[in-house]
Amino acid sequence: MVLKKQSSFLLNIFFCFSWFLFYRHAFCYPDIHSLVQHIANESEKMARLIHNCSFKEDVHLEKLDHKWNPYSTTDIHFFIGPGGSPLNLEKYPLKERKLIISEARVAREAIETLFSLHQAVHRFNLKLVGEESSPDGQSYYIIDFVPRKNIPYRTRMEKVCNFLSGRLKVHKKDFSVCEARVNLTEPVDLFWFLARLEKLSFFYVSQSLPEGNFPGIIDFLYHLTLPFKSIKEHEMIKISEYHMLQQHLTTTSNNEKLKKDGL
Repeated sequence: MVLKKQSSFLLNIFFCFSWFLFYRHAFCYPDIHSLVQHIANESEKMARLIHNCSFKEDVHLEKLDHKWNPYSTTDIHFFIGPGGSPLNLEKYPLKERKLIISEARVAREAIETLFSLHQAVHRFNLKLVGEESSPDGQSYYIIDFVPRKNIPYRTRMEKVCNFLSGRLKVHKKDFSVCEARVNLTEPVDLFWFLARLEKLSFFYVSQSLPEGNFPGIIDFLYHLTLPFKSIKEHEMIKISEYHMLQQHLTTTSNNEKLKKDGL
């Protein structure tokens, strides 16, 4: 009789502990699909905000030799207006103007790709691998992603996306992406096999502003081979001095700052 009571007590403890683990797991680790939906919704909201912003881009570009050592560096600084086009290009020499247009397009494509999760998420298998806390008390979800097999594509960018894997660090508070680390899983043929993307690594980190978490740093390294040429470059884009569209129209202090910056 005593043995039966002890066994019953142990079983009750076991089931209570099991239910505790279940609910704890369910509470701490939400369904990945609903979580990704929240992240995609937040990304779309931020994409609209960024589209209506002006901001400054500081670009550091390194051309690399066959050993991945820099042999040439270029630094350019310019402002982007609402909609994503460079401002006041006429004040730059023609050669630098072309480079600014090119770099603005690169940054715009990177931001649009990162913030268009609704269009890209179906290309990946995602897994919530855990949570993380920072010293300042912020909490994050950690999500890994790998490409699915045989997903159709229409553009070169979509084709490249089919060979990307990496990790996202997402704010639990508002579901915004604060870090992304991405790598190419294997080389990809581009331009009807006339070019081949051999290597790509990408790092993104956000910056916290009152309106949300905006792009802060975009850092990428790539290796592209052409029929008679091999291109290896490392580029870091730092984005700062965000101004909302309505602030351009209504805030005198911002207008004065823009004039001071040469806009």
